[in-house]
Amino acid sequence: MNPKIIKFLLVILVIGLVIIGGLYAYKQNFFQKGSSSPTAKKAPSNIKNSAGQPLRDSVGLPVTPATTSGKTVEDFVKTVKEDAQESSDLNIRNCLADPGVIRVKLGQKINVKNSDDKDITLSIAVGMVPTIPAKKSVSLSITAEPAIYTYGCSSSGGTSQAKSGVMDIYK
Repeated sequence: MNPKIIKFLLVILVIGLVIIGGLYAYKQNFFQKGSSSPTAKKAPSNIKNSAGQPLRDSVGLPVTPATTSGKTVEDFVKTVKEDAQESSDLNIRNCLADPGVIRVKLGQKINVKNSDDKDITLSIAVGMVPTIPAKKSVSLSITAEPAIYTYGCSSSGGTSQAKSGVMDIYK
C-alpha cells in the first residue's frame, strides 16, 4: 500500500477519534449538569447570582458584593429588597439579628433588644454605634444616610459577628 494513503488514513482516523472523544466529553458534561432533577428547593445560601456568587451566606443574610461590577451590586440590592422586613423591632441573640434584613425609614425609631447575657455593641454606620446592655432594650433613632448597611456586633464576652444583619434605610 502507498505510504501517502496510509498517512492520509491515519490522519482521518486521528481526526475521527478526536471528534468522537470530544462528543463523548461534551455529552458527559452536558448530561451530568442537566440530569439533576429539581426534587427539593435549594437552601437560600445555595442560590447564586449571575457571577456565580451565592446570594445569601450560611445564616441566610444577603452576601455583600465582592466587586464593584454592576451586576453583583444589582443582585445584592435585589436580594436585600426581597428579604427586607419593615419593622420597628430588632432582636439580637448571639450577635445575630432577627429579622436578619430590616427596612427602616430615615429618622424612624427602632427598638433594639439584646437577648444575650452580655452587653453588645452594634456597628451600623459612622455615628451609629450603640451599646445595648444585657437583657435590655434601647430605642435607636435611625440617622444614617439612606442606603443599605451591613452591620456587625461584638459582645463584652468576646463574641463577635462581622455581619450580624442588614439594614435598608430609606427616605
